[in-house]
Amino acid sequence: MWLIVGLGNPGNQYALTRHNIGFMAIDYHVKGLGNPPMKNQFKAQIYQTKIGDHPVIFCEPQTFMNLSGESVQPLLGFYKIPQDHLIVIHDEIDQPFGQMKIQKNRGHGGHNGIKSITGLLGSMDYIRLRLG
Repeated sequence: MWLIVGLGNPGNQYALTRHNIGFMAIDYHVKGLGNPPMKNQFKAQIYQTKIGDHPVIFCEPQTFMNLSGESVQPLLGFYKIPQDHLIVIHDEIDQPFGQMKIQKNRGHGGHNGIKSITGLLGSMDYIRLRLG
C-alpha cells in the first residue's frame, strides 16, 4: 500500500494559491480515478483506491500546512504503510514555476509541512515531489 499526501491549507481562501499545489495534484488524480469516495480520518480527507494492482490512499491533511505530520504519522501507523511507501507532494518556491523535482532523504529546505512530517516520523526516508 502507498500513501500519497498532497500538502496545502484547508479553506476556500487558499484553494487556488501556489502553496496549495499539493491539494490540487491530489484532486486532479482522484478525479482521474473516477472520484473514489472521500472519508475523514486522522484530521485528513482520504481517498482509498487502486492504481493497477497497488492499493493507494490519497490524503489531504486538514490541519494546515505546519501541522501536516499530525495526519501523516497516524495514517502510516493505522494502515501499516512503510515509510518508504510515502510520497509527499508540495510546493517548492525555489523551483521555477511548472518544474518539478523528485527527492528522497533530503533536508526540509525550510518547508514547514515537511518539517512537521519529518519531525513526527523521525526520518526523511520518504519520497518528495517538489512542484514549482
